[in-house]
Amino acid sequence: MLQITAKPYTSPQTVFYQRLTVIVSDIVYFYAVYIWMKLLTDPKKQTSHGLALFARPSSTLADQWTSSSFLYIFLFLFNVGHFIVDHIHFQYNGLLNGLLLLSMARMVNGQIYWSAFWFAVLLNFKHIYLYMAPAYFVFLLIEHCLTINRSNLLGSKIHFGSLAILAAIVLSVFGVSFGPFVAKGQLTNLLGRLFPFQRGLSHAYWAPNFWAVYNAADLVLAKLLRRPAGSVITGGLVQQSEHAVLPSISPTFSILLVIIVIAVSIFIFS
Repeated sequence: MLQITAKPYTSPQTVFYQRLTVIVSDIVYFYAVYIWMKLLTDPKKQTSHGLALFARPSSTLADQWTSSSFLYIFLFLFNVGHFIVDHIHFQYNGLLNGLLLLSMARMVNGQIYWSAFWFAVLLNFKHIYLYMAPAYFVFLLIEHCLTINRSNLLGSKIHFGSLAILAAIVLSVFGVSFGPFVAKGQLTNLLGRLFPFQRGLSHAYWAPNFWAVYNAADLVLAKLLRRPAGSVITGGLVQQSEHAVLPSISPTFSILLVIIVIAVSIFIFS
């Protein structure tokens, strides 16, 4: 399984091993759901954190089976998407969502450092959760590292000790994860794998975003104007892509748009 060859390797034993590891790793997801149910069905936690979303367990068995807490547990644990995507297609989304739920539960519980630790671990497992990092950063900064003076923002106090501990936790996790690649001089190659911009704006044919419409419009305009079509943008190959009619979007421009959208969202909701 670990030998790199031109021809992909597979075997029934490999498939069994991969799917079994996915199923076993769902224990993390089950545990995180258990923690959330304890948190959300505790009257004290509901009052202190505004989490009164679930009905308290009823006395009769019939009422318990129709209670909100049981229904939400059922929806969590028997998520069809997890079964289909994870156990058949071989992805560890159950494990990842479990880490996310666990991090959020620790945050609600006031265990800020554990929350930051588990989110850093999650981020190093799959960097697609990077889009949640700004929300985590702003919340931890405002709620845990600042004492805001509403009448005079310049008079707000920064808790450097708390900020230093959070930074040490996050950097330690990243250090363990990225350290071996830095030691081997492979950090540049690693970042290229994590952010393969040359694959294009919409990876393969299923990307349901604005850029998929943008790419389709470019193909239509190329045909209408009888211009040569641009490079294949939806093939998923690592290559430089150019549009035929519409302006080509560079990685820098794309990152700038993402930052602007995130900044506006943070400003509105913070």
